[in-house]
Order: sequence, then C-alpha cells, then structure tokens
Amino acid sequence: MGLALSGGGAKCLAQLGALRAIEQSGITIDYISGTSMGAVIGAMYAMGYTVDEIEQTLAQVDWDQLLSGEIPRDRLPYFNRNDELYLLSIALEKGNFSLPKAFNYGHYMLKVLSILTMRHHDVTNFEDLPIPFLCMATDLETGEAIAFDHGSLTDALRASVAYPSIFSPYEINGRLYVDGGVRNNLPIAVLKEMKHMDYVIAIDVQGALYKKDELESIVEVLEQVGSFPNMLYYNEQKELADVIIKPEIGQYDITSYSAVDSIIIKGYEATIAFLDTFSNIAQKQGFQPNVHTPGLATPLKEFAVDSVHITGVKPKEERIIRRTLNLEDTGMYSLERLDRGLDLLYGSRNYEKVEFQYIHKDTFPTAHIRLKPTSTRHSLRFGLHYDDDFSIALLSNYTLLNAGLLNSKFIAEAAISENPRGQIAYFLEGGLIPSIGLRLSFNRFQPRLYKNLEPVSQYNLISFLVDLFTQRTFANNYTIGTGLRWNVVDLSESIPFLGVEESRNAYLIYHAFIDIDSRNRSFRPTKGFSIQSKANVIWPTAENITQEASSVIGLEYKQAITLSHKFGLEAGFTGAATIGGTLDYPFNVFVGGLGQNYINFTFPFIGYRFMELIGRNFGSINALVYYEPFENHFLTFKANVGTVEATVNDLFNASIILDGYGLSYAYKSPIGPLELTIMGSSNHARIYTYISLGFWF
Repeated sequence: MGLALSGGGAKCLAQLGALRAIEQSGITIDYISGTSMGAVIGAMYAMGYTVDEIEQTLAQVDWDQLLSGEIPRDRLPYFNRNDELYLLSIALEKGNFSLPKAFNYGHYMLKVLSILTMRHHDVTNFEDLPIPFLCMATDLETGEAIAFDHGSLTDALRASVAYPSIFSPYEINGRLYVDGGVRNNLPIAVLKEMKHMDYVIAIDVQGALYKKDELESIVEVLEQVGSFPNMLYYNEQKELADVIIKPEIGQYDITSYSAVDSIIIKGYEATIAFLDTFSNIAQKQGFQPNVHTPGLATPLKEFAVDSVHITGVKPKEERIIRRTLNLEDTGMYSLERLDRGLDLLYGSRNYEKVEFQYIHKDTFPTAHIRLKPTSTRHSLRFGLHYDDDFSIALLSNYTLLNAGLLNSKFIAEAAISENPRGQIAYFLEGGLIPSIGLRLSFNRFQPRLYKNLEPVSQYNLISFLVDLFTQRTFANNYTIGTGLRWNVVDLSESIPFLGVEESRNAYLIYHAFIDIDSRNRSFRPTKGFSIQSKANVIWPTAENITQEASSVIGLEYKQAITLSHKFGLEAGFTGAATIGGTLDYPFNVFVGGLGQNYINFTFPFIGYRFMELIGRNFGSINALVYYEPFENHFLTFKANVGTVEATVNDLFNASIILDGYGLSYAYKSPIGPLELTIMGSSNHARIYTYISLGFWF
C-alpha cells in the first residue's frame, strides 16, 4: 500500500485530515512519497509523528518568518540589529553585481526541517524509517525529476520545498535543486514502478491552472509558472493511482496557513467518502503494528552531547564560533539554546547555510554544525525614509566582511537628503572577547527654533565625530561599551534669544553606554524590553574656553506587553540629567516630536514639534496601546507626560507638567512602517500631524 502526497503549500494541511480518516479505516501504509510541503508532512508521518503531533508542531511554525526569511530582531548580532533599515541588498562578486536567487535563502525553513527530523538524523536510507519514504526534487540544470530515498533527510526535504523565487535553489553533492513540484508534484509513478506498490492512494491538493482573470497576485503568477511542466506529467501518471482524494480547497492558496483548521476539515471530509473501500483493504491486510506512538519522533527539548563538530570553516573561525556560542563539547544542550544559536550565526551574514545534525546512533552522541561561508564579502544595501521634519532620505551602505581580519567589518554609509549624514566604521567582533572599533561620522541638519510655540528661525548644525570604542555583548541582547570621541561642532549662526553665539568648537568626550534589547521587532513589538542608557563627559578643548568638564546622562526604558491576540501595550519612561556647569548649545537636552535621536541627547515627546523644547534635564512617562484589526494594520493611541527643567530637583517640583496625546494609523508595508499621527496637548490649543515612512536612520 503506497501513499502519494502532492505539494501545495498551506493547502497540504488538508492531507492531515485525510490521514486521520485513513487511520480510522485501519489501513497500513507501506511506503510514502511526497513533494514539497507534502514531502514534509509525509516525512513526519513516516518518522512516526502522530497526526495530532504533526498538526501541533506545524502550528508552532512562524509561517510569516519562514516565507520572509527574516531573523527575529532579538536573535540578530548586535551590529546587525539595524538590518531592517535596508530594502534592497545586492552582493558584489568579482566586481559585478549579483542579485539574489530568491526572496530568501530559506534559513528558517532549513532550521525547522533540521529540528523536525532531529530524531532521525542518523538515518541515511529512508527505507529504514518506521515507514519507508521518498521525496521529489527537480534538478535545476537539467529539469530532471529526482526521487530522494537516501542521504540526509533534512537536505532532501529542503531541496523538495525550494519553491522557485520564494526559496533559493538548494545544492546537494554539486547539483542544484528546486521544488519537486516543478516536474512531479504528485509522485504516483515512483511508487508503482520503482517501489512496486500494488495499490496507491494519492492525496491531491494542487490546484488546476488559473484562468486569466484569476491571476491577480504574485502568488498566483508564481504558482501558475511552476505548474505547467508538472501538470503535463500529472496527466500522464494519474491513471496509475487506484484512488485520488481531492479535497475542495479551491478558495485557499499556498500561503493560507492561517486557515489551518478549515483546510484540515476539508481533507477529512473528502476522505471519509472512501472509508468503506479502505476498511475492506484493511481487513485483507490483517493486523499490523502501529508505528505512530506519541513522543517517539518529536524533537528532544534537551539532549546529551559527547562532542561538537563544526565543519565548513577554518580552525581559527571555528574557535571564534565556539567562543561566540559558548559551545562545550560535553554536556546537556537545550533545543531553545541551539535554535537561537543557529539564528545568531545566520544573522551575522557571514554564512549562507547553517545546518544542525544530531547523530546519536551509538553511545557517543555528537552535534554537527555545518556551515557554508557566504560566497561574497562585499555588498551594497539601500534604504528609504520620509518624515515631515526632514523630508525624504536615501540610505546607501557598503559593507565588507572579514576586512583584513577574521570576524571584522568595514562599513561606509551615507544618507542623501536635505540633511545629509554619513559614517565610515571599522570594527572587530570578538564574541565573548570585547569588540573594538573606530567610527568617523558626519551630520548636517537644520533644526527649527521655537519661541512661545512659534517657529522663529532655522540654523545649520554640522558635526564631525571620531569615535574609538570597545564593547562587550552578553547573551546577545545585553551590551556594554565605552570609548573616546573627538567632536567638532560648527554652529552657523547666532541664536540671540538663547544667548548662543555662532561658533566652531571641538570637544573631547568620554562616553559609556548600556544597551539591552530583547524586543522581537522594533515596530510594535509583541514581547521583550529595551534599556538604552548612555553617559557623556564633555571637555571643551578651545584655548579661549575655560569651561570645566560637564556630564549628561540619559536613560530610555520600553516594555512591550501582549494584551491579547489583537491588542498590545508598550510603556516606559525617559530621562536625562546634566551634571556640572553650563554646556555649549549642541549638548543641551532637546525634546519634542516623533523623530528619533540624531546626535547627543534628543528625545521624542508627542504633542510638541521636533526639538521644540530645550533644557538641561528631562523626565517623562510614555505609553501606547495598539489594536491590530488586520495583519500589519495598526490603530494606536499614544500619550506621555513629563517636564523639562533647569535642575534635577526641579523635575520633581515642576510648576508646569507637559503632556501630549495622539492617535495614529500605521501600515507595516514592504518598505517599512507607514504611519500617520494626529497629536495635541492640554498645554496648548494646536493640533499637529506627522507622517513617516520607513524605519528611522
């Protein structure tokens, strides 16, 4: 008795309902074949997962992350936390541009498959699984349909699901493979002709070719293009199936993972009609042992390791990886720790393949981390941002990995706008050893000045900065650092009502910071918190200035809380204090607006315009509550209260309490958040609007 499962993305979840009905009949399955997502479900069933376990396990997969290829923000290396800024990344290889082969390499998919198959990593002949199994892939060079029945089960499945344009082709033994559905999306013939099954049940969830007026999105177009050669072969071999079960799921597409319950029911309803036929076959088969015992195939949450092997990199790099991940050869490992470590390695952008294998067929269980270094060290990246304060800006970034030293980076970056800024940086990531770096940056922007809530002038502020720093990251989310800066600030004109003269001064600044960030994403996070604390000790260096050193300390805390499936809360507080004598104008505390920090100590405060409030000390309590009626659409209420005062004591005895409130609509678009905010304050009668697009840079 053979069982053939077609590909079809989310529509393959109907095969779980079909398997439930087949189990009710008592049929014993002797061989399973599958393609793409059907191969994943077939492999899990062949390994011994129960149908309930398959459903529960797949429900835990973050399908949005799998399809996008994004690493959660709290799992990226510290220096890569801002990768979300870039909309386009182009590799440079031998002086030529190299576009990616797909929307994403498929790291998350490979990691999920590696974990799902964990209990059978030592199986190299798929006929040795509790139920013999094979899966289909397509040779990208020749177009040949390939049946994998031996080798690495993880690799075979990754090749089978390499849907063109969504996941990059996958290389095995020098050959490139794409989704098996390109050539053979319902492997019936291989069961009849290669494996000599006398009876084959096929569960077909693939759709018919779309009509012209149905090709409305990129999903339908990609599905249509990939279906032509397969449909020709399907028509040739479908007569070989004894039973074809075809659930009525035409209203769903390959990405409809949110409709899992409805799709599974459709599969059950389509199969129950064959229950009498299957029961008769089961009686002829006689009693067969059940290989689907709960818990025998599911991943181990903790597992013993006698040794760790890292392959694909040189010994020196291997030592850095061990140090970064704190790997020990012998001991107990947690699956959660391993999961985070694999993301951290891939998120470094030093590797295009990160794979885990757990070999435990003897008394010495070993963990294998197989790496494939990225094929190019050079890349160009581009980002885009707009806001009402500083208009449109285009960000361009050149990055060179392993620039002279292993695990180092060279970055040259420029933001082209009415307020240009840029930086050149070189740093060496040391894992558990403190990182060191050198950064040269330039900022020129034109803040507005306000008097009695009215704009009175605009001026140019130009800052040149040289920063020599060192920092150490703990558990990937906790970073402390310190350094020495040389800062030249050019103020283009006098500001009479503030008593500030036109100047060009240089400063020596000792700075230190603590940065803790466990938020899963920067825009409307659902979990995690962030603490950004920094301190500057500032010495003017001009000969005609007798001012002594002064200090500014700043702190921002944000906590994300999920209130329900649709509602979330982000709350926190912000503060800054100046210690010592009067500081030059650029080192005051600036407050107001929704823009983020450009230089020094600038803090957002809803209800006021960008940098509208100026002082030496500042404190506020902030909160926002958001509602997500539809995926990636947010309605948000924001509020804050605080004060800006001359002394720290005045913050707690302020005569004027500032406040602000606002309502916004935001859409998390493919090019970043698009947000429209309307805001006001009880301190004044003005209503302001603010529009921003893209992540702040």
